[in-house]
Amino acid sequence: AWKDYQQLIGPEDSPDLIGFIGTRNGKMTAEIILPQSGVHHILADGLKGVDGLSANADIAGVSFYWQNANDDDGVDGFTLDGKRVYHITFPERTYPGAYTVYNYFLSPAKRTVAIVQYDPPQLFFMAADGSGRKKINASPAYSSSAVWSPDGSQFAFLDTNDDVDVVDENGNNMRHITGFDSNGRLFWERCDS
Repeated sequence: AWKDYQQLIGPEDSPDLIGFIGTRNGKMTAEIILPQSGVHHILADGLKGVDGLSANADIAGVSFYWQNANDDDGVDGFTLDGKRVYHITFPERTYPGAYTVYNYFLSPAKRTVAIVQYDPPQLFFMAADGSGRKKINASPAYSSSAVWSPDGSQFAFLDTNDDVDVVDENGNNMRHITGFDSNGRLFWERCDS
């Protein structure tokens, strides 16, 4: 049984999900219950901290920020059947304020994650399982205006010079496109002729 829950998300947030951050044996947990079936999943346990557990429509599940016993921190995403979609470890330890320092963008194929760090501005790519983090020579702006191409082969973002930068999914072949207003928001649509 769980006890000492700190956060509870319920039917008003997602009609198919009850989620909570709890404590088991003195360690933090992230858990969900599917009320229609009564299925209960412990998504993560033994953590030092959990924050921001919320429904995530992009993966048809939930995501949350975490800090482990080694003080590493990041964000995980799980489907409602308890399958981990991504496990992102942030380059620097910033828990519990990681969401104010980093923004992450999961590719459409859910294989690659772009991590935008705001201060100092940096860009990282990594596999969705958390492996292979690579720093990209770029300076993303303090903005959430970044987007993957529909096929996930390229990533575009606003840089600190108000230009749009486009890089391939491996972090190579950077292209700078100038003449944009930084007050805009990027989107990427497929245009079939």
